[in-house]
Amino acid sequence: MNDFIEYWAAARLLLRGGNPYSAEQMLRLQSSVGWTDQRPLMMWNPPWALSVVLPFGFFSFEVGRFLWLLVNFLVVVLCIDLSWKTYGGPKRYFWLPWAVGLGFFPTLFVLRVGQITPFILLGVIGFLFFVRRERYGLASCSTILISLKPHLLYLFWMALLFWIINRKQWKMLMMIGAMLILATAVPVGFNPSIITHFFRSSLEAPP
Repeated sequence: MNDFIEYWAAARLLLRGGNPYSAEQMLRLQSSVGWTDQRPLMMWNPPWALSVVLPFGFFSFEVGRFLWLLVNFLVVVLCIDLSWKTYGGPKRYFWLPWAVGLGFFPTLFVLRVGQITPFILLGVIGFLFFVRRERYGLASCSTILISLKPHLLYLFWMALLFWIINRKQWKMLMMIGAMLILATAVPVGFNPSIITHFFRSSLEAPP
């Protein structure tokens, strides 16, 4: 068992119109696939994060877990490659960042534990990649992935706000807002009360 069970259970419940922020519903579903703890592994991510994990809920737990590992691995490889290109790494040494990145113990740990942080890394790398090319629309889309765990990168949001004010990138600010609304609309379509459930769970039973 690893962190994927919380994302799979949340996605599965949402597809059924359930409440992915309900401890009772999460525990019942997680127990059905082998979770033995008396408390469920809860998903504390904001509602728009459900749009990212939702596709994995269409599969059984075993298949979904394999696909989650595969997608996370590919995301890490893509991030390594984009980082090398963004900061001008020589093409003939393309293998070097892959060897270092994939041999880095925390990378292996994240993949083993099944965390969602590779997607957040993709958001950061994607944002830097597109901003350097002045593709501000795509950079705005990247921030959705960065916001999967807003508390982890709160300094980024502060820096981004100052950067937007300094560059007068008001269109980018509106684009980020529009992307958040769109990403939130997906889970709301399955459960109209999902935002209420999230805030109620955060206030009544915080992590």
